[in-house]
Amino acid sequence: MNHTIITQWSKNDPKFKQALEKVKTDIQESIRMKTILPQLSYEENTSTSQMNEELEDPSL
Repeated sequence: MNHTIITQWSKNDPKFKQALEKVKTDIQESIRMKTILPQLSYEENTSTSQMNEELEDPSL
């Protein structure tokens, strides 16, 4: 499919336009999650490590 056909369908078919917007939103969300998840995983691992150190040495 080329850009012109998709643009025409979007203008002429409200259901197609809605489905296309949903796909765009899903893709953007997927990209965000791929960016955020590694950072959250790192923060969780760091937090868990700190908690383990505190359990091993109560003076921390």
